Amino acid sequence: MRIYHYTNIETLALILKNKTIRFNRLDRVDDLEEGQSECSGIKIGQYLFVSCWTEDSEESIPLWRMYTDKGVGVRIGIEKDMFKTYTYNDGDVINGVTMEGEVKTLLSPDMLAMSDLFIFPCFNDGVFYRNMQYVPNLADALRNAIIRNSNGSFNFELSKLGAFKNSRWAFQNESRFVMNIYPKPSSISVGDEIFATWLCSVFNQGIPNTIKYYDLDLDISALNSIDITLCPNMSKGNKILVESLCKTYLHNVVPKDSSLTNIVNLK
Repeated sequence: MRIYHYTNIETLALILKNKTIRFNRLDRVDDLEEGQSECSGIKIGQYLFVSCWTEDSEESIPLWRMYTDKGVGVRIGIEKDMFKTYTYNDGDVINGVTMEGEVKTLLSPDMLAMSDLFIFPCFNDGVFYRNMQYVPNLADALRNAIIRNSNGSFNFELSKLGAFKNSRWAFQNESRFVMNIYPKPSSISVGDEIFATWLCSVFNQGIPNTIKYYDLDLDISALNSIDITLCPNMSKGNKILVESLCKTYLHNVVPKDSSLTNIVNLK
């Protein structure tokens, strides 16, 4: 299945050059209500990192206008399973964790070796990828997403975190990828007994995250099958820029004109 992302030319250039997709922290996105939402007193937005897409193949005038600098942008189409997979063998020890059996994950060795972050390693649909649910009251929808237990521990329903937006955003028809990333002292390994205690203290004390974004590696075959649609009223000069990026970084990908060309003028 192909999914779509509306963005500007600068971001397209970075995606193609670095072969990565950027996940932005939820408390820094354009939906301020969602970004500042709380669950059991926890401002969860700083620990959630999202990459926002849509499964709607029909071009969206609102999305063109909101996310492409009014004519200086593109729509990217790519397979949903776009990220590079890494394989680890039984007995491999990475950042204090011993792999049991063959493990396939989207986390590179460099990611797993990061000593000051904990990336929750779950990439199943429903947790990593989900279609957004649009609700009249965001606080009600998130009410039981995190339950604070009497002993100071927490129960998380990960499929609910980063899954809801107010109904006013329904026009986006959004689907998104979500990563859970938490700060961690370099002196504590994920395999240590004290790790769970530390993670609870992150939530109890509201310990701030240390990063604003995270980049995940793209699979080369998925990248080479990308399609790029030009904004409806793109100038000739910007079209040349996009064509040059495609020639430099992609194989046999030619950007196509929007189906809305000569139909809408984005001002």
